[in-house]
Amino acid sequence: MFLRLAVAGLFACSAAYSMHLAIENGRAREMVAAARELEKSRTSYSASQLDQLVLSDGMALAMETCRSDVLRPALSVQLVSASMRDVGADFDGWSRSMGQAQSLVRHMARCMPSEGNVWVRDSLLSRAIAENPTELADKIAINVALSPNEAIQLQARLALWKKLTPTTLEAAQDVMTADVSTILNYGDQRLLKPLLENTPVSLSAVVDSEISRLADDRKNYIQVIRGRLNKSSRLH
Repeated sequence: MFLRLAVAGLFACSAAYSMHLAIENGRAREMVAAARELEKSRTSYSASQLDQLVLSDGMALAMETCRSDVLRPALSVQLVSASMRDVGADFDGWSRSMGQAQSLVRHMARCMPSEGNVWVRDSLLSRAIAENPTELADKIAINVALSPNEAIQLQARLALWKKLTPTTLEAAQDVMTADVSTILNYGDQRLLKPLLENTPVSLSAVVDSEISRLADDRKNYIQVIRGRLNKSSRLH
C-alpha cells in the first residue's frame, strides 16, 4: 500500500513538474524564437520590437529561473537591444538598457558560477557602463581561474585587455600577464595575431617582457609573425 502511494505521489509530482515546464516554455517561446532570428541577422527585429521583448513575460521568467535554455536567449535579446541604443541621443534609455543587461548577466553568474563566459560578459558591461578597476580585475580573475587556457575565453579576455585603462591593467597585472604568457607560449596565429597587432602602449611592455622569456625557437616564431604584421601594416 505504501509503495503504491509513493508511486502515485511520484507520478503526481512528475505531472506537476511537466505542467510547470510547459508553462515556462510558453512564457519563453517568443523570446527564444527571437534570439534564433537575431543569431542569423541582428536586423531581424526593430528597436521597438526588441523593447517589447525586453518587457515581455519571457524576460521576466529569465530573472526567475536558472534554466540555461531560457537565460542564454534572454541575454542575446537583451544585449542586441542595448547595442541599438544611441548613448548620445538617448543616454537614459541606453543606461537603463545596459543596467538591465548587467542585472541579467549577474543573475546568470549566480546560476552558473562556473561558466567563464558569463564573467567576461559582466566585465565588458561593467567597462561600458563605468570602469571600476578593482571590480573589473576581480571579475576577470574569476574568468581566468575558470578558463585559463580555453581559446575562446582567451580571445575574449584579450579583446578586453586591449581596451582597458592603464589603471585597470595595473590592478589586474598578474592575470593579464598570465594570459599574455599563455598566448605567447602556446597560442596559434588566431591568438597571436590580435595580441601582436596594434598592441596598445599599456600592454606592449608586458608583451615584450614575456617574449624575452620564451625559448629561442618560440621567440623566433613570434618575431616572424610580428615581422609579417609590421610589413602588412606598412603596405596598408
